[in-house]
Amino acid sequence: MTIKQSVLAAAIASTLTAPAFAELVISEYVEGSSNNKAIELLNTGTSAVDLTAWELQVFYNGSNATGLTINLDGTVAPDGTFVFAHSQSDPAILAVADQTTGAGLFNGDDAVLLLNGGVVADSIGQVGVDPGSYWGDTVRTQNQTLRRRDGTNADNNPDDAYDPAVVFDSFAVDSFDDLGNGAGDGGEEPTDPGLPDMACGNPASLISDIQAPVMSARLLVKIWLWKPS
Repeated sequence: MTIKQSVLAAAIASTLTAPAFAELVISEYVEGSSNNKAIELLNTGTSAVDLTAWELQVFYNGSNATGLTINLDGTVAPDGTFVFAHSQSDPAILAVADQTTGAGLFNGDDAVLLLNGGVVADSIGQVGVDPGSYWGDTVRTQNQTLRRRDGTNADNNPDDAYDPAVVFDSFAVDSFDDLGNGAGDGGEEPTDPGLPDMACGNPASLISDIQAPVMSARLLVKIWLWKPS
């Protein structure tokens, strides 16, 4: 008996549901001491993103009115990052910053929105709600660095209740050693699980045990066709 292997990419991807991701997501949030404030954006798509229509907005202290709008400038390559920071941040932040401002950025109780053409693509916090000092508990938006976990969706509803632990892992205050590296969503490519032993009589394996993780719409499905020898 011989085995013929066929690799199908797009042909049957439409029959499976993959998580939906925005082109740009907030992949890292730095709310550190003094002016150590930064936002890292990650391009989860397969094409470069022109930032002409993109902006960051900050809503201070539970306000429903925009307190600060930053028009972003530049281009983000596929799987690349863009770091926005305060101009008086630590030199380690400024070394990887793509754009800065001297304006007051955000504290732990300020909502931060990422918009594309006026449409919210991702957000941190809840607009119109003052949480006190921060959102969250162990994972919180004050005096911490938050890094997005792989496979988590963008929060494009800034009006609903907010818990940073849903999508972020937390790190100690002034942790910015990974800033600009795109940790989190879109980081590692799916790995090939290898070729299963298809000899007759061997135990079967669940497809969930051998299927690689799905990121964006990139999908690799292997189908074995049996051909009598």
